[in-house]
Amino acid sequence: HVSVIGYNDNPHAAWCEPALTTVRQDTRQAGALLVEQLMRILEGGAPRSITMPAELVVRESCAGSSRALGGALGLDRL
Repeated sequence: HVSVIGYNDNPHAAWCEPALTTVRQDTRQAGALLVEQLMRILEGGAPRSITMPAELVVRESCAGSSRALGGALGLDRL
């Protein structure tokens, strides 16, 4: 068995054959945090570590169970 996993939950992922399992994150929030980090660095500050929440969207391209796959990706710790 082989699993194929995408990232960012592109709208076309659900329409692929088989439908693509993907990791979903809020790209607007990620962009805003990136700008904040860049501004902090440009102003002489140190970058800080940021962890964003992620969601595993299991579709047909996943050969294993969602729990096993989420654990393998470290998504069970988010």
